Amino acid sequence: MPAGKIHKKVMKLAQKLLRTGKARTLRSAVRKAWREVKAKARESRKSYDRKRAQEVMRKRSKRAVTLDKKKRARTPLDFETWARRPGRYDWPGVDMPETKLGTIGKRATSIDKRLEKLIKSAEKKGLVKRGGRRGGLLFVNRKKALYASMTPNPSTGKLLIFVFGDTYGHREKLKRAGFKWNWFEHGWYLATNIDVERLGRTSATKEALENEHVLKKLREVGVIAIQANNPEIAIEAVRKGFIPITPKHGLICPPEALADYEKKRRKR
Repeated sequence: MPAGKIHKKVMKLAQKLLRTGKARTLRSAVRKAWREVKAKARESRKSYDRKRAQEVMRKRSKRAVTLDKKKRARTPLDFETWARRPGRYDWPGVDMPETKLGTIGKRATSIDKRLEKLIKSAEKKGLVKRGGRRGGLLFVNRKKALYASMTPNPSTGKLLIFVFGDTYGHREKLKRAGFKWNWFEHGWYLATNIDVERLGRTSATKEALENEHVLKKLREVGVIAIQANNPEIAIEAVRKGFIPITPKHGLICPPEALADYEKKRRKR
C-alpha cells in the first residue's frame, strides 16, 4: 500500500475514533489508529495469497532471488505492496532471509561470536532490543544504555570522547571519571592527548580504543556502545567489548560484513 493511502486510512480511522469517543485527542486517536492498522497488517502476513506469491517469485530472475534472500529489507504493511515491488521489500515466508543477526553458518568468525554475545548480554539486561531498519538495535532504556562518540577538537586538533544518551542519572559518575559537560554539544566529554591531525580520524579512534586509560573511563561510566563509521573501527570496538553503532543507534553493519572485512584484511 502506498504511503499516501496508508496515511489516509490511518487518519480516517482516527477521525472515527474521535467521533465515537474512543479517543480524546487527535494525537491519541492517530496512535490507536496506527496500532490497529499494524495489528491488521500482522494478521495479513499469516493469510496471504500463496499462489500469487509463487507466481511473483517465478517471474523474477535467479540472480534477483538469490541476492534478495541474502539481504534483509523492510516488510510492508500489506501483501499487495510487496507483490508490486518484491525487489524493494521482503515478505515473511516468501523471500525474507531466515538467518538471524549474527548467524552466518560456516563463515562465522570470532568477531561475529563476540558481537552476538555482547548483544545478547545487553538484551538480557533490558538495555537494547533488535528492531529498526536492517535488523539494527534500538536502545530501550537510554538511562542505562550510554554510547560514546569520538570527534576531534576544532581548536586543538586533539581527540575528544563524548558520552551521549540520557546521562542525567549518571552525572556524578561522569564527574568522578573526569568528564566535563559541553553545552554546545549537550554531552559529557573526556579530553585526550591523541593528535587527530597527525594520525587521521580512523587511526586516532583506534588508538583511543587501545588506550587502557580511556577504556577504563568508558567502562567506569557504563558505556556499552561506540559510534563507528567504518568496519575497521567496528571490529576494534567489538574486540574491546563494545557494540558498534551508527549515529542513529543502529548496528554499523551486520556481523557477516565484519567477517568479510576481517578475512580480506588477513589476506593482505
